[in-house]
Amino acid sequence: MIYKISLMLGAAAVAILAVPAIAQDSAPDSTPDLTGQLRSPTFQANIAEKSRDAATAPNDPYPIEADGWGTSSGNLFSSRWVEDWTKLKAEGKAPPLKAMPIIGDEVYLTLNGELRIRSHHYDNGLANKGDDYHEVTDRVEFGADLHIGDHFRIYGELDHGDTRGEGTPSVNALTPAYQNKLAAQQIFGEARDRIGDVLFGVIGGRFEYNDGPRQLLSINNGPDERVTWNGAQFYLHTDRFRFGAFTGRPTLEEFGFLNGIVNPAVKLQTITASIAVEKPDKDHNLYLDPLYYHFYNAAGLAGATTGNDRRETYGARIWGKQGPFVFDWMAFRQTGDHIGRPISAWMASLDQNVQIGDSAFKPHFGVRIDLASGGDGFKKNGAIHDFNPIYQGTSYLGEGHLIGYSNLFMVSPTVGISPLKNLRINAEYDMVRRLAQNDAVYFFGQPPHPYARTQTVSGYDVGGYGRLIIDWNVTQNIDFTIEGDHLTAGEVLERAGFGHANYAMLSLDFRY
Repeated sequence: MIYKISLMLGAAAVAILAVPAIAQDSAPDSTPDLTGQLRSPTFQANIAEKSRDAATAPNDPYPIEADGWGTSSGNLFSSRWVEDWTKLKAEGKAPPLKAMPIIGDEVYLTLNGELRIRSHHYDNGLANKGDDYHEVTDRVEFGADLHIGDHFRIYGELDHGDTRGEGTPSVNALTPAYQNKLAAQQIFGEARDRIGDVLFGVIGGRFEYNDGPRQLLSINNGPDERVTWNGAQFYLHTDRFRFGAFTGRPTLEEFGFLNGIVNPAVKLQTITASIAVEKPDKDHNLYLDPLYYHFYNAAGLAGATTGNDRRETYGARIWGKQGPFVFDWMAFRQTGDHIGRPISAWMASLDQNVQIGDSAFKPHFGVRIDLASGGDGFKKNGAIHDFNPIYQGTSYLGEGHLIGYSNLFMVSPTVGISPLKNLRINAEYDMVRRLAQNDAVYFFGQPPHPYARTQTVSGYDVGGYGRLIIDWNVTQNIDFTIEGDHLTAGEVLERAGFGHANYAMLSLDFRY
């Protein structure tokens, strides 16, 4: 194992030096979670505080917790290219291999790496009776960030993933997102400048794009390969407002060595913004984030049909923290067409929780309500009402992939405590129903996939879904996570022949 990792990192170091030659088409088509970009919405207030105070936060005038670059766990960000180590370097506190001078102080290089090992246990996987499975997945990543002065940079990142398992292999069919010899996960250039207090710039190439709520868009950190996009992003940031525009196609990873290609069948174009309604401080912030997404998939799934699927998604998110009260509310409309049939869909999410008292345990209590329209997806004509998130984070509705964000009505009481400084325990119970009887119950995927036969049975009660997540930041570089999910099948799943399901995950993550 040590020899394999050393060989892998050595190959990565050689390949990253030749990064321009790889800049064509090579990376992943997975579906985005994250150590640090955790997990239950109950956690989001604490993450926002970490992000704002991160010593490696990018040099950006907009509040870091809302700037669209992703979240952090301490000093390490979900997308590693976001990190700016120059401040720690100037203070003499940067660890080795960070902000290393190459030519004077103008050209410098930062290296990063990750080794993640996960063990997954499925009991009645995807609620299929007797479908038991165990797998171990591991990921090795190596990244290099070359800055040329204050205005230009080149970033490259290589990834290797392995999956081994035993039991019934139908639970999690092996894809290149979980098995690859070597993938060019990211390779892009960035140019930026300032006029007064206004920061503006453009990114072009292959990179992780993460500007939107987790219910719609995420880098999907669950698989060994995350979702990356091939395209360009423009951004303009001030201290109270930001604007962004993006166009790109996802990377379609294939088995083998540097075999990723740009997926010509899928395209995403976005216009995003964020307004700091009030000047943020430690205990108060308030943001309004409108957005518009255009998403096209030549092989989009709706009900039982696959074909040209065009989605226009627009709406807004308002979120923030007011003392002990934390909230995250959003609503989005979705129109378009699927193989000539009109689409009329919507989603809404209302998450609110409060910290009780000032004890060291920092107990949080809350409730989350998630709704996503459904109906008529299995008809042969007429409007389709199934909501389709773009690339939702796996962790939002559980790493067991048991529930999908379509035809969904879910009410979730949540609780979280922190018995130790860097240890967090979150629990929730999801009461899951469907909105339309003439449509299926869906499980996680892109788009959400139907549980077979559920569109033919009556009833609304899908079941009860309990989740327990324990996350321990052992150090800034080591994170250990345990997740347990249990789905108690309700009348709809039982009538369609499904049963209860259990899922357990242990994850150990070393990041440098």
